[in-house]
Amino acid sequence: MDVEAKEIKKYYSEWWENPKDIRNVVFESLNELVKDRIPPGEGKKALDIGSGHGRIVSYLLEKGYDVTAVEFNEDFCRELRRKFPNVRVLQEDVRNLNFDENERFEIVTCIELVQNLTKDDFLGLLKKLRGGEATV
Repeated sequence: MDVEAKEIKKYYSEWWENPKDIRNVVFESLNELVKDRIPPGEGKKALDIGSGHGRIVSYLLEKGYDVTAVEFNEDFCRELRRKFPNVRVLQEDVRNLNFDENERFEIVTCIELVQNLTKDDFLGLLKKLRGGEATV
């Protein structure tokens, strides 16, 4: 793991959904907006990239999706597997994420992650998810 990834992991381990974080009021209202925008998903597949403690995973499950969660923090992955035994949890750096060419998701969520990627990394992720070229 490179130095930048270690710093990001350390930051999120300490601060992600930490009750002491004064920004939680803002995050809670933003999470409600996300929750309200997720359409019903009975029988559909969802991908949550950068799953953290699983807030968005829980919303997707509530809406009926079959969820795959991607998280690179091993402690968060253990927590996700414990909290959501029916969720496929991949411990992976999104820059190295690869799916079978036939694997498709009806919805992809990526909350609090993009700002940690370079433009090229983000374009690469979009390209992998689309199965083709991505430009910004």
